[in-house]
Amino acid sequence: METNSDHTPKCVVNLAGLFWGIILGALFPLAMVAAADPVPLRTGPDREPVAWNFVAGQSDEFEGIEVDRAKWNIDTKDFGPWSWEPQNVIQKNGAMHLRMLQKEHQRGKQVLYYTSGMARNDKTITYGYFEARIKGCSRYPGACPSFWLYSIGPQNRYMAQDGETVAYSEIDVVELQQCEFDFKTKQHFPVTRIDCNLHTTLLKEGQRQWVRPYNRPELCSNHFDSPWDPREDYHVYAVENSPDWIVWYIDGKEVAR
Repeated sequence: METNSDHTPKCVVNLAGLFWGIILGALFPLAMVAAADPVPLRTGPDREPVAWNFVAGQSDEFEGIEVDRAKWNIDTKDFGPWSWEPQNVIQKNGAMHLRMLQKEHQRGKQVLYYTSGMARNDKTITYGYFEARIKGCSRYPGACPSFWLYSIGPQNRYMAQDGETVAYSEIDVVELQQCEFDFKTKQHFPVTRIDCNLHTTLLKEGQRQWVRPYNRPELCSNHFDSPWDPREDYHVYAVENSPDWIVWYIDGKEVAR
């Protein structure tokens, strides 16, 4: 957490290094790879070498002094309780910092108390491997650093064989520091609980139905209990999305499928 002269809290999420996609960003469709290209992080003897095509146009090492606005949309439309402000996305020291700033403001009839930062890559792709090196933020609880892939618009609807239509899908590559309530222990989860979840909306007989971790945990809910605190250092969070499976990785190790 950073604090300025008037003690306004600023929660900072650092995204750095081999940053190969965020929010609709697309990385590594299966193909042959050039010798000099980076490859997905993998650990363990069970991982066979895979040929990937590195998509440089949707990757960033954040080495410049300013955010590359040709790659990143940092002024996305506000929604829900979130007010996304471009001044809350800062690039320095080889990292992109996403800041949450205490600032009372009003949107319509709703009074809100924080503004936040988001960086979105709006180039659409479905299948591939997506990876980011992320460090959490100091504030806990009260902030949720996240890395998502999600669908936009009716053009992305998919008709399943059973007649259901998938109207929306979201892959949470990672959500950190959520502090959600554990109904078994009657306590909130610690900061070391890391979520890797799915969310989707199905159209059934003309009605929209949410399918989410809380109502379909066997399909949508995944987590990893880390032996380290995600606020203290960078870790690599990744997902491989294919027509047959979705696999989550943390620091190169498979943690969910």
